[in-house]
Amino acid sequence: MAIREFLAERLADYEIPREFALLKEFPKTESGKIRKKEL
Repeated sequence: MAIREFLAERLADYEIPREFALLKEFPKTESGKIRKKEL
């Protein structure tokens, strides 16, 4: 995975996430703000 390799060059092992969640878009409120609770 390219993201993991990129991070491995720059971060310590314990700082690299074990899993990544890919989203097409962030959940937003009617006013356009990101709904953090839904992430």
